[in-house]
This record gives sequence, structure tokens and C-alpha cells, in this order.
Amino acid sequence: MQDENPSWTFSLFVYAEPGVQEERLALQERLALDANLLLLCAYAGVQGVTLSENDVAAAAGAVAAWHGDIVRPLRAVRRALKSVPRDDAAALRTEVKAAELKAEQIEQAVLWAWWGGPPAGPAGDRPAALSANVRRLLGHYRADDTAPGVPNLLRAALRHA
Repeated sequence: MQDENPSWTFSLFVYAEPGVQEERLALQERLALDANLLLLCAYAGVQGVTLSENDVAAAAGAVAAWHGDIVRPLRAVRRALKSVPRDDAAALRTEVKAAELKAEQIEQAVLWAWWGGPPAGPAGDRPAALSANVRRLLGHYRADDTAPGVPNLLRAALRHA
């Protein structure tokens, strides 16, 4: 499994764009959305690949155990440490944050291995694929039309295509 892959590099660039982190956190809080799935859907879209509902479900299934057993618990520990007013707890929080980021990178490597990268041949309509993939992911989480949008992510993704 390749921890460093084009999807991970793309994710780092997109996540650093203004407003993307806030959108991702809102979706994560409201829908318990896996941000790594969101980033894979965005990456596939900017490659001109439209994922089916079955693709999104299969990708979610490929990382469900890792995300639920590793990523979420690390996030919970990091958040809990935020309210502990001790210097040593702050240092531990920094270490847990690094472990959480590594766990996210491993999850993205699993997703990359599952997907296998974009197929050879001409790319489809990138903005349409990106939009369709994000809508399918939100549908997977049973988000209704009032779910928070991801305009910053969409713009950032297209900039880093």
C-alpha cells in the first residue's frame, strides 16, 4: 500500500485552501461524514471520473472499520485533551494529532488501493464529475437538501486538478 499517492497530495493542497477545513468539519459534525471519502470523491471528480452510488458505498465499506476503530477514537482523544489544562496534556494532544493525521493518511492509502487511480483514456467533464461525486457521497450519508454545501472544496479541488 502506497501512503504517498496523488490523492493524498491533492488532499493536502485542497485542505489548506481557505474555507475547506470549516466545510469539512461542518459535514463531519452534522453527518458523521468521513472526510477522506469526501476527498476521494473530489479527487476522482477532478480526474473526470464519475463514481456510482455502488462505488461510493464500496469505498465507504473498504475503510469503515479503520475509520470507526482508529480514526474516530484518535479524534475523540485529541478533542478530549483540548480541555485538559496541563502542559503535559497539551504535548500529548500534539502527539495524538500527529497519530490522527497518520491514521487519515493510511485510510487514504486504503482508498487509493481500492480505487486504483483514474482509468486510462480521456477524462470526462471534471466539474460535472466532481459535483456528481460529492452529491453521491452526501446521498450515501442520507443528507437532505439542507446539508451544508462544499463550495470552497469544489473550487479548491478544481484549482488543484
